[in-house]
Amino acid sequence: MDRIWFPGSPWPDGHRIAEFAWNGRLDHDGNLWFNIELTTAPYAENPPSDSVVETDRWTSLWRWYEYERCWLTSYGLGDLLAGTPGNPFRLTRPHRLTADPLPLPRPGADLTWFIHVLGHDSSADHDLTFTPEPTGTGHRIDWTAKVALTYLGEEEFSHDFRILLRNRVPGRITFPDDVPIARAREQLAEVVDVPDLFVPQEGDGSPKLVFTPHAGK
Repeated sequence: MDRIWFPGSPWPDGHRIAEFAWNGRLDHDGNLWFNIELTTAPYAENPPSDSVVETDRWTSLWRWYEYERCWLTSYGLGDLLAGTPGNPFRLTRPHRLTADPLPLPRPGADLTWFIHVLGHDSSADHDLTFTPEPTGTGHRIDWTAKVALTYLGEEEFSHDFRILLRNRVPGRITFPDDVPIARAREQLAEVVDVPDLFVPQEGDGSPKLVFTPHAGK
């Protein structure tokens, strides 16, 4: 089961991930960006551990209940740079991506993801590894990062999360409206190793390239 863990929290066994999306976009320069979003089930879905002693905000059970669930999104922010011409994202073998390494270049620097843990918080030092599943059906995603409880006034990234996702596949890849589909497919061929698995699809207001696992066979 897909889960997220917040070490040191009242839930050492983590929380179920209820919603997940992995989409992409091409910019005018032909770079590939990933937009990855997720939402957990309510924190209260499973009972907390009796062994966790409340010593601070991170271990305070009532604070976790107050903020209900976690969600994480890069939509509308910077997104995650996944591939550039000559340096493609590889779906056929393990591929690692990183974002927002610590220390940040300046206080208040723009971050790739927005995170809600105990309010509107901050996350940085992201490390994601995408590994093809042995069954050939999707990818395992291992993801770690640091969290600062900025909503509660903290500035230090003193907390962690770890995510495990199984059998996940990319969804759609969008591209600028003024780029023809044929050109978008040429650009995609430069930034992913299996471009034939993404097929054109109309609808929803704009054309897109949609991952179709058996398209290239």
